[in-house]
Amino acid sequence: MTSSLSEGEPTPASTSPHGSREAGIELDIGPDADRAAVKRLLQAGEASDRWGYEESDVDVAWAAQ
Repeated sequence: MTSSLSEGEPTPASTSPHGSREAGIELDIGPDADRAAVKRLLQAGEASDRWGYEESDVDVAWAAQ
């Protein structure tokens, strides 16, 4: 299978033949990370149907992005 993902972009941990995600990854975004850039990347991947994402256990700084 070939991938159109750019180098450094996360890929789904597992997908079924029907394209549904069976497993996922957890990201721990550090306090010094460019949170706005991370959120844009997550949103762009979801918008292009490359992946979905859920937010949990977020702090005020992340929620403000």
